[in-house]
Amino acid sequence: PAPLLAATTTPASAATAAALQPPSDASLTPLTTSIAPASSPASISAPSTSSPIPTSLRFTGPEALHLLPPLPTSFPPLPDLKLPQYTMTTLPNGLRIFLLPDPEVPLVRATLLMRGGQYGSPPDKVGLASLTAAVQRAGGSTRHPGPSLDGRLEELAAGVEVGAGVQAVSVDMACLAEDVEEVMGLMAEVVRSPALPPAQLDLLRAQLINGLQHQNDSPAAIARRKMTKLLYGSDSLYARTPTPASISSITPADLRAYVDRWERPDAAVLGVVGAFQPEDMLQLLAREWGDWAPAEGQPEVPPEVPRSRPPALPPRVRAA
Repeated sequence: PAPLLAATTTPASAATAAALQPPSDASLTPLTTSIAPASSPASISAPSTSSPIPTSLRFTGPEALHLLPPLPTSFPPLPDLKLPQYTMTTLPNGLRIFLLPDPEVPLVRATLLMRGGQYGSPPDKVGLASLTAAVQRAGGSTRHPGPSLDGRLEELAAGVEVGAGVQAVSVDMACLAEDVEEVMGLMAEVVRSPALPPAQLDLLRAQLINGLQHQNDSPAAIARRKMTKLLYGSDSLYARTPTPASISSITPADLRAYVDRWERPDAAVLGVVGAFQPEDMLQLLAREWGDWAPAEGQPEVPPEVPRSRPPALPPRVRAA
């Protein structure tokens, strides 16, 4: 039977067939490449050394100072210093508050400064303030222990940190403006009801002692430590350094005693800056910090810290 479909093939035209034929050898035009001969060694000129380096570029010693341009003798006037407008108030418990609205970015930062610091560490327990601050932050509060506090702050992309200086302990907070109420509450918990777990003290104390055992590995660290003792005296507040013995003697009771003595509202100042309305922030601070009071058994008047500047350097050091 005949096929249902008949396939037909149309032969290519003569022109198409000719175009598909490979070219003959005669049609290939050879390529000629001309390579210029390399220059002779005599034609290559070496860098000239006859012209000396300009004298203005030669700074070989103090005798070349006269080549420098003269120092200016007049300067344009400085612009007027415009301090931002801030709000200052004091809560009934004595906590001083400074508010500085800044709506440029949706963030809020706060810093709480409390008297004490290394000044509050007894001479035989140097490092007590720093270790207390570390345990206070790592251990969290009685309501939010360390792991719970860390997890929640991470979820909010916020931070609460505690550190000790020479004459004060600082608690810093940073968060998005929309989370300021919750993060301010967490900050208040760390200050007002710290957990201070003994296990956290053991861990941080061991880490600090291990670091002190290697403090002589760096010659620069040895020089800095010795220099401060020579400048201010070995017993000066600005030259005291912790030792493995002083850190080992710190107990959980020492941490609690430091917090009760030094962390109180009438010896602290709280500053807040960021995207907020002053009226709303004052209400929040009054709610979180308004009923903060000194620990039981503490005197009505907070302990003082020296207000003087660091001691003057010896005359020979000043002359140098």
